This record gives sequence, C-alpha cells and structure tokens, in this order.
Amino acid sequence: MIVKILFAIKEASGDMEQIMKIVKDKPENFLVISGNDIDTIPIIAIGGSGVISVLGNAFPAECSEMVNNSLKFNFKVAREIQFRFLEITELLFTDGNPAGVKAMLNLMNLCQNILRLPLVPVSKQIYTRIQKAIDEVK
Repeated sequence: MIVKILFAIKEASGDMEQIMKIVKDKPENFLVISGNDIDTIPIIAIGGSGVISVLGNAFPAECSEMVNNSLKFNFKVAREIQFRFLEITELLFTDGNPAGVKAMLNLMNLCQNILRLPLVPVSKQIYTRIQKAIDEVK
C-alpha cells in the first residue's frame, strides 16, 4: 500500500506576491489553501487548492460550488458566485470574526448569537445589514 502524505499552508496574508512565490516553489505534495474568502479564486487560479472559509459556515453549497468551479478553471461561474456573496463576505468581517458569522448563523436560525468575552456581537447596524444581505442572496 502506498501512502501519500500531504502538507499544506493556510495562506491568509493577502500578499499575492508572497502567495505566488509559495505556489511557484512548493513541492508537489504541498497544498496552498486560501485563508481569506475573498482571495479564494485568485489563489486557486495561481495553483492553490481551496479555501478554509468563514462564509462556508453559512453557505456551504455555494462556497463548494465556487471552489469546484475554480478548480475546473470555470472562473466565469465561480466569479458569479463570489460576486453574489461579495457584500456578505465583507459584512462577516466588519465587526470582527467570529462575530459576523455568528450573527449570520443566528439570522438563519442555525445558532445563538452568543460570544464569550472579550468577543462581542456585531453592532445593531451591521446585524441589520447582514439580514438584508442574506435576503438579497436567497
């Protein structure tokens, strides 16, 4: 039996030059995985393998579809999905992570909007904007 061992890095620096150097020089069994939802398509386009997603907690099917289309070089469909969720992705991080995704999951009736200190829930203004953004993508 042959065992294939994989190694990976979650790349969340946002520094595309750095990410490109990692992808360019990586060994074959080394995966580069986006750590930022917004960088998913660009990182896959240069040879990355996927994303460790915050948005995927609330919209797993759509995030999976975006990644799978990117991996198949179907960037037109992947971009359409990412553009559809662009505002939501921004709102997830406006008042910090995990506050944004907890608010979103609460609005979707998937969990309570409870965080432990020093973390605090998103502001009422962001909570309202998240609700509106969810309604717009449905």
